Amino acid sequence: MCWRRWPRGPEQETFSLRSKPWGRGCLRWCAWCMGCTTGRCWSWTRGWSSISALNLSSTRMFPLRSAVTRTLLALPRTGQGKLIFAGSLLTNSRTFTVDLRTGSVLLGSQECSPPSAVGRRDGLLRWMEEYVRRLQAGIYTSTKVDFEGLPMEFPRINLFPDAGPEVSVVVTRGIEARASAMFVTESPQVMFTYSIRLRVVDPDALGCGSAQLSTRHWRITDGLGNTEEVHGNGVIGKYPVLFPGGFQDVDEDSEPSATQLRHEGFFCYQSCTGRMTGIPPGQGTFQGHLRFIPGTLHTPLEMPPFDVVVGPFPLKIPEYMY
Repeated sequence: MCWRRWPRGPEQETFSLRSKPWGRGCLRWCAWCMGCTTGRCWSWTRGWSSISALNLSSTRMFPLRSAVTRTLLALPRTGQGKLIFAGSLLTNSRTFTVDLRTGSVLLGSQECSPPSAVGRRDGLLRWMEEYVRRLQAGIYTSTKVDFEGLPMEFPRINLFPDAGPEVSVVVTRGIEARASAMFVTESPQVMFTYSIRLRVVDPDALGCGSAQLSTRHWRITDGLGNTEEVHGNGVIGKYPVLFPGGFQDVDEDSEPSATQLRHEGFFCYQSCTGRMTGIPPGQGTFQGHLRFIPGTLHTPLEMPPFDVVVGPFPLKIPEYMY
């Protein structure tokens, strides 16, 4: 990836900004900003791809030459004065552009960073610096999720917050429930997708060798105070069995066995809130609990079921979008 030199080629008027002094200045400024930022934090930014919720998108930053090519091809859709610098490898529904006249970063027509101060065109620089800050602070973390269409050697960045005020972490009877949400930028309506990660962190507090998820109960509140209660069996058709060190992914009719594949780490569950009408200007919340059966659903132990609390986490439209 090289942001220091604009690619040479035949002089054409296809990309009209190149023929205007202010346009050429914006392009040079854009390249300089990206060069400074990626040079300062190269180990965080090179070759990254970001996996957002429910496999809705996989975002990758493009080399400058590829960015120009994509911009020229997309002119009828994006309009003049915008440079495509990142987007999904699998779909055109997620394309990041920078407005070369204002410096604003856009996802479609939506602003992805706070407006720049008067006279400054530093939206892309601030957007990149905030992304790197979140990586360094552990808000965004790397993941081993296998995303269709991407080679496994690409780094994956999980865009669900994993630290900070946007994350809820509660331990109930030795089971940790870590939960957060992200705004679905691709949707024409206000909606969020959430991620709940479960694991056994204290085997002694659990008091049994394993426990299987049985039911769920969610309480979703929008910014106007309207509340929706959701009850159901399992999560998206899954009834994971948690044990110290990992989990088994089974359905309702299956009985876990010693020969069944065991996974290490968190059991991760993702879903969507559906359309929400009352978020702006307030902030919504999501909370609830998951009921577990000691042992398994088919072979329960002589112990009462217990509820694992999923603490409240915010549903809000963020200042920065990735």
